[in-house]
Formats: sequence, C-alpha cells, structure tokens
Amino acid sequence: MVKSEEATCPPEPLAMVARVPQQLPIRALRDDDWTGITNSATRRKLQNRVNQRAYRARKRAEYRLATNTSEAQTIPSGQPGDRARAVELALKVAKPVDEHGNVELFQGCVLYPPSAARQRVVAFAREAYESYVLGTHRPSQLHLLLKLNVLNAMARNAMLLGFHADSLCAEDMISTFSLSGPARPAAPYPRFLQPTSTQVSVVHHPWLDLFPFPVMRDRALRAIESGLLDEDEFCSDLVEADGGSASEISLIVWGDSSDPAGWEASEPFLEKYGWLVWGCTELFEATNRWRGERGERRLQV
Repeated sequence: MVKSEEATCPPEPLAMVARVPQQLPIRALRDDDWTGITNSATRRKLQNRVNQRAYRARKRAEYRLATNTSEAQTIPSGQPGDRARAVELALKVAKPVDEHGNVELFQGCVLYPPSAARQRVVAFAREAYESYVLGTHRPSQLHLLLKLNVLNAMARNAMLLGFHADSLCAEDMISTFSLSGPARPAAPYPRFLQPTSTQVSVVHHPWLDLFPFPVMRDRALRAIESGLLDEDEFCSDLVEADGGSASEISLIVWGDSSDPAGWEASEPFLEKYGWLVWGCTELFEATNRWRGERGERRLQV
C-alpha cells in the first residue's frame, strides 16, 4: 500500500512494501481461447496473439538450448493536485517543437503499427498540441498526455540504443541484445540503458529495453518468462494511448528519457507494479522530488 507523508517532513529512507511476484494472479489462458468465437476479426486477433507468444517462447527455448552448449556470456548492468497545471506541465515536457520548428509531440506515435490506432493517437497528439498553442488545454487530457510522453521517451531511447523506432511495433520482433549477445565494451549507450546480463540471456521483445530502470527490466523479463506477469497487460498499462481515456497506472516523464531522475512513478503504478521496481532507488528519489516540486506529499512506500 502506498502511503504519503507531508512534503514539509524531512526525507526518510525509502522502503518498499509491495506484493511479491508469487502473490500476483496469473491471467487465465481462457483470455486467448477462441473456441466458440464466430467473429472472424476477433478470432484472427486471438489466434495471432497466441502465435506471437508461441513464437517468442520458441525463440527463448532455442536460445536456452544453444547457450547450454557454451559458456554463458554476461555484461555488467549498469495526481498532481492541480489538474490544469499538470496538463500544462505535461505539454511543456513533451517539447512540442524542436529547434527547427518540427513537431516532436508525434514521434512516439511510430511505436504504433500503421493502423487506425496510430491515426487516432496522432489525432489526439495534434489536438493536444493545438490546445497547448491556443492555451485551451483540458484537465481531461492529462492521462493520455502522460502516456504520449512515455511513448515519446521510448522513441528517443530507441534512437539512443540504435533501434529503428518504427520497427518496434512488430509484435514478433526480438531484441538485438538477446540475439547478438553482449554489446561491445565501447558501445556508447547511456548508463541506465546499458543492457544487463538478463537482457542478453532472455529472448524478449525490445520494448522493455527502452526504460532506464535495469531492476525493472530484469524483474519484468524473468516474470514474463515464468508466466507471473502478463506482458500485454503490462505494456498496455504503461503506454496505451489509444482511445478516449487512459489508465492512471503510469510512469511519467519530466526530463531526460535515459535517466531515472527524469521519471516519476504514479501511485497506481506503485500499487500494482511496485514489486517490479523494488530497489530502484533512483526512481523513488526522483518521484518524491517531482512530487515535492508540485507541493505534493512524499510517498512512503
């Protein structure tokens, strides 16, 4: 349970008390059972989801089989109170235009596959940008804006890692870290985006490589591999910006996308996924710093 203390109190060491993975409910496979479904589009969607998961599972099995014959390779791992003001801050952080006048608010949209969903996200981004320019932004835009900022941050981090952001929308894509093995020692990756030994040894989709939290990346990969974490649900909670609303379970980006100090964890995120970031001191320190700047109470977790 996430609790809070008055912002005027002196800082206290952060101690996480959250559910451990063993306490998490495992989603039933019936969610992907297409038996009795007559709608061809829905049936095809469920079949594709199962096929994609099976593909990644096969890749993980093939990789484990291959690595068992050789020495393992590792590398060192390196609610806002004022809603209207929160919207304004979110839009400013999104850096709507760069030094050349190009709109940057849309860069995260490439993480969506070319589809009606991408078009809806682009339309929302355009509306939010125009509202920002006209000074008519609405508090109801907040959660969608925060998710859009996360998408933008992921697109920037993809570029820093040498990934093609527009190819990340392919659900069967495999991280180059787990396919190619350890990066060269001289690889110029930002400190908190350096791939860990888990990222090298566990075959996975590269979307998880884009968060600057090594602890979270490792725990999420292990939990997904063991079936304790539903990857689709986790991804949706963090980055789903399509539709008229967005989950309050979110990470928030206020600064450098490659540095935990530029991020914040929402209280609903910590309630649901606190066990994934247990020990990620930089994220908790940053979260309380950003809350303090807004005059909000520190989180005691």
